[in-house]
Amino acid sequence: MSTTPALPLSLSLSLSLALSLALSLALSLAACQVDEASRPTDSAVFILVLDGVRVEECVEPELPSATGQAPSELMPRLWTELMPQAAVATGAINAGITITAPAHAALVSGRRQALGNYALDAEPGSYRPELPSIMEELRSQTGLHRKRALVISNTLLVKPIAHSLAPGYGYGVGADFVLVTETGNDEQPAQSDVPVFDELRAQVTANQPRLVVANLHSADRAGHHGEPSAYPERVRMLDREVAEFWAWLQEQDLYTEAWMFVVADHGRHRGDDSTSEPVWREHGDACAGCRQVPLLVLGPGVRAGTTSDALVLLTDLAPTAARLLDIELPWADGRVASELFERDLDAAPTGPTEVAAAGGHRGSVISGGSVISGGATSSARSRVEVDGEVLSEGTLAAALSMTSDGAHTWLCFREMKIDLARDEMPWVPRCFVSDGGAWADIGGPEAQVGPIWEVALQPDGAGGVIAAYPHNPNGQAGTAGEVALRVGAFDSSDWTVAALGGKMTFPTAPAVSSRDGALRVAVAAGGEGETGRDERRLYLSSGSLKAGLNDLRAEDLSGLAEGALDWRVERPALRHSEAEGSLLLAATANASLTRSRLLLARSDDDGQTWSAQEAHGERVLPHLTPVWTDGGAALFGVEDAETGDASICAARIGATPVCATTGSPRLRDLSVDGDTVHAVVDAGVGEWEITTMSVRELTDPLPPQTVAKQRR
Repeated sequence: MSTTPALPLSLSLSLSLALSLALSLALSLAACQVDEASRPTDSAVFILVLDGVRVEECVEPELPSATGQAPSELMPRLWTELMPQAAVATGAINAGITITAPAHAALVSGRRQALGNYALDAEPGSYRPELPSIMEELRSQTGLHRKRALVISNTLLVKPIAHSLAPGYGYGVGADFVLVTETGNDEQPAQSDVPVFDELRAQVTANQPRLVVANLHSADRAGHHGEPSAYPERVRMLDREVAEFWAWLQEQDLYTEAWMFVVADHGRHRGDDSTSEPVWREHGDACAGCRQVPLLVLGPGVRAGTTSDALVLLTDLAPTAARLLDIELPWADGRVASELFERDLDAAPTGPTEVAAAGGHRGSVISGGSVISGGATSSARSRVEVDGEVLSEGTLAAALSMTSDGAHTWLCFREMKIDLARDEMPWVPRCFVSDGGAWADIGGPEAQVGPIWEVALQPDGAGGVIAAYPHNPNGQAGTAGEVALRVGAFDSSDWTVAALGGKMTFPTAPAVSSRDGALRVAVAAGGEGETGRDERRLYLSSGSLKAGLNDLRAEDLSGLAEGALDWRVERPALRHSEAEGSLLLAATANASLTRSRLLLARSDDDGQTWSAQEAHGERVLPHLTPVWTDGGAALFGVEDAETGDASICAARIGATPVCATTGSPRLRDLSVDGDTVHAVVDAGVGEWEITTMSVRELTDPLPPQTVAKQRR
C-alpha cells in the first residue's frame, strides 16, 4: 500500500492561494463580461425608417390622402401617444435620390452619395458607400463591440450601408447587419415588419446597441406590388408596432438616455404626378410627394408636442444623432436639427466643401453662413461662389466644374430650390461663361438633372465648350438602356445635345477629352441586364458631335491589376497627351477595404488598345476623382496608414508616385489650374478650408515623360 507524500505546509498554502486567486480572477472576468453586457447605456439612438410612407398617411393632415383616410385614422397611436411626446418636423426633405438604398446612405453618412438601388443576394463586397457612416464613426471613436451598432431590415437593399469603402473605416468598424427572414426560409426576407420588431427587441435585450438603423420595408413593398388595400394596411400595422416598441424601450432599465427617430427614407407619388393606379405605386423622382418625408424625434430634451416647419434634410439626421451620442461626424454635409430640441445643439459644416479652378478663376461650393443679396438674407444651405461672387440662387448647390481655353472660362453646377408649395423640386443645371469680364448665364444642357449629376467640361477648340454628364434625372439604377450618357456642346448662343444609349446601368460622373475634333467620353457604370446591376466597370465612347458618337463599349482593363474588371471602378479622368500623342486614363478602383487603388492606362491609338497599364496605392481615397496636370501626371488622394493624414500624390505611367502631405486628416476635393493645386482640407471638425501647393512640388521628383515616336 503506497501513500502520496504530504506537501510541505508552505507549498500547500501557496497552491491554495494560487487556486484562490485564479478562481477569483475567473469570477472577476465573468463579472466584467456580465457588467459589460448589462451596464446602463449612456445614450442611444434608434432610427426607425418607415420605408416609403408618405407624410399624408403619417403626420400631415392638410394633405388629402389617396387612401381616403386621415393620418389620425391610419396611425391613431402615433397621433395620440407619440406626437404629444415628440418634436415633429413638417419640413423634412430628401433632396437626393428618392429610392431606398441611396436614401439610407445619405441618412447614415450625412452626405448624398451615388449609390444604386441594388438588391444583392450575396455579399455586396465593394459596392458600398464611398464615405463613412455614423455607425463607423461611433465604433471607431468609442471602441464599441460590433453588435452595439446595428442595421436591421427585412430587405437586402440596405445591406451595403453597414460599412463603407473609406480607408481606415470599413468592416472592422462597421455595423452588424441583421436580415430578418421568413420563418423556415432564411433566404426570403420577412414580408411583414412584425418580425423585424421582434428581432429588434431580442437584439436590444442581448446586446444593448447604442445605435440602431431599422429599415421597415413592408409598406414600400406593398405600395409597389400589393393590392390597393395593402399599403394602408401596412401603414396601420406600423402605427401599432412603432408605438409599442417605444413604450417597451421606455421600460428598459439599461437605457438611461434613449432617443427614437421616426422617419421615412422617401415618399411616393401623390396624384397629379402619377399615372399609376393606385397613385402611390411609384416613387424615385423629384415630385414633392417623393421628396417630403415624415420626421418625429422622441427622447430627452426634445420640444415635446411641438411642430416645426424648419427645413430638415435627410442628411441632417446623422449629424443630429452624432451630437446626441457625443461623437464627431466630420465628413457630413448635414447640420444638427437644433430646432427640434430644447437646448441649442446647432452645428453645421462651414467653409468651402468643393473647389474648382480654371483660367485663373477659382470657384467653390460653400456651406454655412448667410448670404446678403438685394438687401435680403438668403436661406441657402450651400451656395456657389466664384472669385467672391455668388452665382447660385437655390437652397442647395453642388457639383461645381470649370474649364478654360485661355480666352474663355466656363463653369457648371446644379442647384435646387426647396419649396413645399411646389409640385416638383428638381435639381436644375446652371452654366456660365466669362471672357475676362462678368459671368454670363448660358443656361444648361437640360431642363433638370438628377441628384448625382456631375458634368465634365472640355473646350471644343473653337470658342465653345463640351459637357458630358449622366442623364438619369431620377437618379435611378434602372435597367440597361433606361438611363444614358449625354454630351452637350455650347457655341456662342445655344446648346446642342447628343445621347449615348449604351447597354449600361446607373452611369455616374463621366470624363471627356477632345483633340482634332474627336471626342472620347469615359464613364463608370454597371453592365447589361440584372447581373450588370452588381457591376461597376469603365465604358468608353469615341466619335464627334457632328458625325455622331459610337455606342459605348466596356474597356478591357484586365492588365491593370489581377481581376481588374471584378473591381469596383469609378471616377474616370481622361487627357490627351500632346507630348506622347496618346490618350491617358486614370480611375479609382476598389477590390477590398485594403486595396483601394489608382488605375492608370495609356492608349497609343486614342482608346482602341491600351499599351501601358498599371495600378498604384493601397489606401486611395475613393470619393476623389483623379486630376490630370498639364505635364501628364495624375493627382489623387491617399490616406497615410501610419499617421492617418491625407496626402496628395502624383503618378505617371512607368513611375513610382510621389506624395506630399496636406497636414490634415481629411482631403475633400481637388482641382488643378496651371501650376497650382487647390485642395479642400479639414481645418477642424465641421470646418473646411482651401489650401494650395505648386504642381512642381509634386511632379518634379517624377522622371521626365517618355516621348513616343510621332505616328505617320
